[in-house]
Amino acid sequence: MQPLRIGLLGVGTVGGGTIKLLQNNSSEITRRLGRELIITHAANRNLDRARQICGNSIKITNNVFDVVNAEDVDVVVELIGGTTIAKDAIIQAIKNGKHIVTANKKTISRIWQ
Repeated sequence: MQPLRIGLLGVGTVGGGTIKLLQNNSSEITRRLGRELIITHAANRNLDRARQICGNSIKITNNVFDVVNAEDVDVVVELIGGTTIAKDAIIQAIKNGKHIVTANKKTISRIWQ
C-alpha cells in the first residue's frame, strides 16, 4: 500500500514537535495505520530553521501553495495560524482533494461565512 504523504504548513514550535513525534513514533504509527506515514513537504517563512528541523528528506519551501499543490501530498497539516494565508491554503488544499488537519478554529469558521 502506498504511504500516506504529509505536507506541513509551519515548522515552528508545534510544527517541529509534530515532525519529531511522527518520526520518533513511525513504526507504531505504521502499525496502527496499516501503511507508512511520511512527511514529504514543509513550508516555513524561515527556510534555515526549517532545514535544521526537517533535515534533507523533506522538501522545504517558503510558499505554502507549493505544499498544497504538490502531487505527492495527501494530507495538509496547517500549523501557521492566522486567518489570511492559512485560510487561502486550506481552501486550495480542499479544491485539490487533499485532507486537512488543523486546530485553527477561527480560520475554519471564516471559510463557511
